[in-house]
Parts: sequence; structure tokens; C-alpha cells
Amino acid sequence: MKETDRSSQIKKPAIASFDIAKIFFAVCIVALHSDVCDSLPGTMGFWLEKGILRLAVPVFFVMSGVLLGEKLVNHPEQRKNIIRRYCMRLLYPLIVFEAVNIFLVTANSLAGGESVLYIGARILRSVIAYPYGALWYIQACIVGALALYPFIKRNRLREGMVFFGGLYLFGLVCNSYYFCVEGSLLQPVIDGYLKLFVSPRNGLFVGAFFLGGGVEIAVHFTKAPSGVWKKRGKGLLLVSYIVYLTEVYLVSLRTFADDGSLYLSFLFFIPILVMNLYWCDKRISDSLAVAFRNYSVGIYFLHQPILEMIQLYEKIRGNMVPNVVTCAVTLTMAAAICFVVYKYKKEPFVTLLK
Repeated sequence: MKETDRSSQIKKPAIASFDIAKIFFAVCIVALHSDVCDSLPGTMGFWLEKGILRLAVPVFFVMSGVLLGEKLVNHPEQRKNIIRRYCMRLLYPLIVFEAVNIFLVTANSLAGGESVLYIGARILRSVIAYPYGALWYIQACIVGALALYPFIKRNRLREGMVFFGGLYLFGLVCNSYYFCVEGSLLQPVIDGYLKLFVSPRNGLFVGAFFLGGGVEIAVHFTKAPSGVWKKRGKGLLLVSYIVYLTEVYLVSLRTFADDGSLYLSFLFFIPILVMNLYWCDKRISDSLAVAFRNYSVGIYFLHQPILEMIQLYEKIRGNMVPNVVTCAVTLTMAAAICFVVYKYKKEPFVTLLK
């Protein structure tokens, strides 16, 4: 049997707690991008966003790394093919949905009176650096996996983690820790980077480290610990979460850049959170696990095009849709589309949305 044929037989590992987490955090992403937190009174919206919603993407990164890592551990002779298949599986929906989002963003921009030249420049920047439609995560997974491969190939992933951990620190300075360079000689450098590339949230400064962290979990923590150590793991999770919330509060008092969503405590809090999910012995039916997994993917890819259409409706009709209603409509439409696609199994839609 050819190597490519063998790699096609590799099945995605099923972790029930991951599937539950995926659908939960997919809903969190829709709520975040619908600006639901802006509708909440006082500081409630701030803490909902930072305390729960903003955890979604880093958790997705590490869970994806765990699943990728399990394949690499179980089939070490096929590392190259596993990385290639992982990237190609993500590349197809990235291209399709980026094209869809470019069309809808362009329509919104024209309705808003922006110039064609400015729209064209933004499109070019989105394709190169920061894709429309919240697709930066997908692009970052591809770039991150490719960046990790040389270290994985040489069995030097830990050295890679140190390297990409250093790059993550640069990402912090371009994000929540912008105040560290504010007023210094480095500020024009950071400002220039952000103007050119929009955000540090990409495969090199964020994706590679979190994906690599997931692979490390799969390599070194495949077996659930004993009852005592499992309790200690939960205690460590609680302590790390408190540290994270403390950091959020302290950093919120200072100047940030981009969206202010990257934190130093993510370096340990997110892997600890995913490890606890990994060790969770929650049991659900296979059909429900598959449904959670598929709907989380479909909702993620569909939510931003739906949000763009709602924004276009608002501009044409001159009526603002409440944020909570926007979130509910987006989730309902995305779930309905997924239901039809999964029920009738029409290609290429099934491949795109699962």
C-alpha cells in the first residue's frame, strides 16, 4: 500500500469533551462577533468577553494541536503526509469562505461609500495578512503547522516551543502589552507592523505556539492521571484561571493595540484548560459527538457571512438590529444551513462544513 493510501486511513481521534467544548466555544465566537457584550450593563460585558468568550480561539488552537499530535504519535512514519493533509483540509474552506467574505465585505464597503481603491487595498491586505470572516484562525493553523514541521521532523518540538514562545511575546507587545513600547523607540516599529499586517494574530506569532502546545499534550499526557492528580489538575486550572483574570484586570488599565485579546497567562492557562478537557471522562453518544463536531465547524465558517449580510441589511434599510437579535439570527441561520447540508449530504457543501 502506498504511503498516501495509508495516511488516508488515519481516523480523527474522538474526544467527547473536545466535541462539547467545540460547540460551546463556536457559540461563544458568534456572541463575540455579534457584540453581545456591548448590550450588557456595567462591567458584565467586559468580564463575559474576557472571562469566557475570548478563550475560544486559543482553546481551539490547542485542541486542534492535540488531535494533530495524536495522529503524529500513532503514525510517526507518516508525519509529512499528516501535516500535508491537515493543511490541505483547511486550505479548501479557507479559499472558498475568504472569497465569499471578500464579496460581502466589498458590498458593505460600497454601500458605506468607501472608494474602490481603498477597498482594493484592504482586500489585498486581507488575503496576505489577515483574512476577512474571522478566518485568521484557519490561516494561522496552516502556517503554524508548516512552521512546526521542521521541529517535529527532527524530534525537537520543545526547542520549537521555546522559539515560538518568543514570537508570541512579540505578539503580546502588538496586542495587550502595547503599553510596554508606548513612547519608546520601538513604538513606530510596532505601529508600522500593525498598519501593514493588521494584527499579530497569525500562524507565526500565535498559531504555532498553541498548536505545538497541543501536540506536546498528545505526546506527553496521553494517559489520564490518577484520581489524586486529576484533582490537582483541576486545582491548578482554578489557580491559573484566577491568575488570568487578575492579568486581564491589570492590563485593562493600560494602553493596548489590536483587539487586546492576547495574554501572558495564556502560555500556561490554555494548555492546562485543554489538558483537563483531555482527561475528562465525559461520555456522550457517537452521533451526538459527531453532530457537535460538525455543527461547530459549520457555525464557525458560516457566522461571519451571515453577520455581513445583516450589516448590509442595516445599511440598506437604515435600521439597526439589536446585538442579541443579531446573535440569535446568526446562530439559527447557520444551524439551519448545517442541518440541511448534513441531512442531504450534498457536495461540495458537506466537505466545506465538516
